[in-house]
Amino acid sequence: MSSPHLVVLSRSIPPDTGGYQRQITLLAPYLRRRFGSITWIGGLRERPRSALGGIEGVDRMIRIRSDHLPARVRGAASPAVIVCGLALALWARLRRRDVHVLLLSPGMPGAPLVVRALVRLGVAVVARYPTSGDLTERRGRSVARARGVRTIAPSPLQTRERTEFRVTMVPNAVASSTQQAPRHEVEPIGRRRRFVYVGRLIRRKRADLLVDAWRAVLSDLPEWELVLVGGGGVEPDSIETELRAQVDTGSMCRVVLTGNVRDPSELLRSSDVFVFPSVKEGQPNSVLEALAEGLAVIADPTRMAEWFDPVPPLLPWSGQPEDLAQAMRQAAGRNDLGEIGADGRAFVERHHRPQQTAQLIAAALGVA
Repeated sequence: MSSPHLVVLSRSIPPDTGGYQRQITLLAPYLRRRFGSITWIGGLRERPRSALGGIEGVDRMIRIRSDHLPARVRGAASPAVIVCGLALALWARLRRRDVHVLLLSPGMPGAPLVVRALVRLGVAVVARYPTSGDLTERRGRSVARARGVRTIAPSPLQTRERTEFRVTMVPNAVASSTQQAPRHEVEPIGRRRRFVYVGRLIRRKRADLLVDAWRAVLSDLPEWELVLVGGGGVEPDSIETELRAQVDTGSMCRVVLTGNVRDPSELLRSSDVFVFPSVKEGQPNSVLEALAEGLAVIADPTRMAEWFDPVPPLLPWSGQPEDLAQAMRQAAGRNDLGEIGADGRAFVERHHRPQQTAQLIAAALGVA
């Protein structure tokens, strides 16, 4: 057979924003060194702001468009993604090509049946761990239990959480920042200092806890502002609409809402402290990206120990909701944020390089 072909299947595909979209975009050039070609199939749910382009390392992007549909039914693209992936793999096998499938969204409708069909065709399948608590977890677990499927996850917690199938740890990767100067030696005079959060504006991620903490500290920190990067969309626990109303009416001071952004790196570089109140994650890419940009990070240390091994350097916080405001006050008063940020950047360069993660994914797929 010819050199192996990799098919990536996902619920959403760039230019849609999200953690695994950025992960595969980052890893594709390194995966391409091990595969003869890469095809990425996914649903395009967000209205593109510019012309659709390709991604370095991906030979073909197949976007199943549902961005023109009402937001609540855009998931209709998922069955089409699964069927398209099966058809492509079948065609490749008929041509005697070696095919490998990386399933990023194992909870998509039809995934359990299609995965079993792929395995019978002799296709190597690796599925991303189905996160506990997701609405699609049951389908995801069915995929993970299928004979011949290998399951990967980025965090120590996820590798221990299930006993009915094996989960191999493959840490998420992050691009190293090119910014080498200490952050607080290059800040422009007169700029407000910034706390920043990157993630969905939903209660499951405790974005409301961060907003409450900001209310408690804003009068004590007049030279600081809070930048919230992300949106709540149509999720039932979204706080985006009420936040925008509060900002527009002036009842919420010194808060910047950016909405979804494809690449948050510039916003991270212009900030001082990253605040991440969530307690339910796999391994949060936004934390890795903040560390790579040299930001000091406030996050629950107990949860970070479940998501990372080893644990990155953090600013002090007990993890208790009532203590977050005090942690933000303490962070604002520190004069060693640059040193802590430098330690974080060194941490990700040691433990979360793209080359390492791509190698582990390829090994899970049976490709040296």
